[in-house]
Amino acid sequence: MTRELWRLVDSQLTTYADDFDLEEANRARAHRYIGHATLLLESRLRAMDELLGLAEIRRKKLQALGARLQQQLADLQHPPNCAQAPLLIVRFTKQDCEFLCQVRHVTLALSLGLALKRTVVLEEGAGKGQSPQHPGWIDLFLPLSKCTSSDGAAGQNMVLESDTPLEPAIAPPALPFDWAEELADLHGNAYAWFRGQMLVYLWRYRDANTRQRLDKRIEKLRRAAQPEAGNWTNFRPPLAGLDIRQLLPQKSRNEYHLQLERFFEYKHMEFQVKTDLREDPWEGPGARHVFLTTDDPGFEARLRADHPDYKIITLGPTANTLEDRVAEVFLLASTEFLICSLRSTLCRSAYELMLADNTINADASLQVHSVDTVYSNEGDQPRWWSLVNNFEAAGLKMGDAVMVDGFNLEGFLKVLQADGNSDGKFLPAFMLQEELIRIQK
Repeated sequence: MTRELWRLVDSQLTTYADDFDLEEANRARAHRYIGHATLLLESRLRAMDELLGLAEIRRKKLQALGARLQQQLADLQHPPNCAQAPLLIVRFTKQDCEFLCQVRHVTLALSLGLALKRTVVLEEGAGKGQSPQHPGWIDLFLPLSKCTSSDGAAGQNMVLESDTPLEPAIAPPALPFDWAEELADLHGNAYAWFRGQMLVYLWRYRDANTRQRLDKRIEKLRRAAQPEAGNWTNFRPPLAGLDIRQLLPQKSRNEYHLQLERFFEYKHMEFQVKTDLREDPWEGPGARHVFLTTDDPGFEARLRADHPDYKIITLGPTANTLEDRVAEVFLLASTEFLICSLRSTLCRSAYELMLADNTINADASLQVHSVDTVYSNEGDQPRWWSLVNNFEAAGLKMGDAVMVDGFNLEGFLKVLQADGNSDGKFLPAFMLQEELIRIQK
């Protein structure tokens, strides 16, 4: 909420600068003051949360729920008798649906399988590679189930095709009823956490050595952001994740730089709040660590030139295998703050994995910033948000139901009213609470 207040006040400064004869230099100075005050308040609130232990209580609850959900998945995917089990058979029908597209379809199927109490299996040949030299993703991970598409109770199997719309009652972001009840007051994006758990189950490596290589990569990334030996404060330098795609317009690319700077400024203030020190012992050139993934071959060089104070970390130009692509998602999910486009399947997968990993954080939904859209999935049913307070400037009152249709560069959500009014209004995100959609029993 503190960051949303910052955006609200800052946008009003820009809008009414002429009315108050506010010169650009004074407006920029006011922006800096408000930004510093906001980040300082956020740092103090986080420190208070840690002191009271509330974040740790939530983290342990989510971690326990994650373990329970993984066991529920394992039980459903390995029924006592495959011949009598109702199956949900996954069929890839999109011609251009490659690795991450297929993965997203399977995680959707797993979430539906839980709601419908069906064992999820792949159609024969799905996900296989073209040759032993180019294996498919199913060769990288453990089988979904001990059952196959030739099993199942006669006449009771269902087929889920990748280009067929779902019935509205079960389409994303609907959650199984029991899980919606568990997560309603525990997480800021319950469906993304739930979908992330499906990805955790799917991405269980078949080969222990492959998993060890991934763990070493994650450890190496985190070690790169460790303080120098002898740093008595025991604070890690901040580590941000950045994924950028070539298709993004320039205004969205500019947003990446802005959000990186805000994140590093916030971490600096967090350090000051917790230690009462004015200067970070690790602050200086190269101390701002950024793990970068991109499909733009020239972006890394431009980022290094524009920001010599960043230490850019990548997997390298030769990292183009299937294992490398999976590692990129895990590594992005292992950073403290992720900036990307949620239109990207890679970004959505990293976001979900970050939320599903509760070994360190409780609710990490605010540790990801999308530069162009809110979190959504293919085939989403209409999603509704309710106002938690009156917003007279937009003619809306507490309890009104609205739909979200993107956001502007100030981070305000564009909303459409339930009465069909197509005139979009922009509201700060803290004014809205998304309504959980439940799949009825």
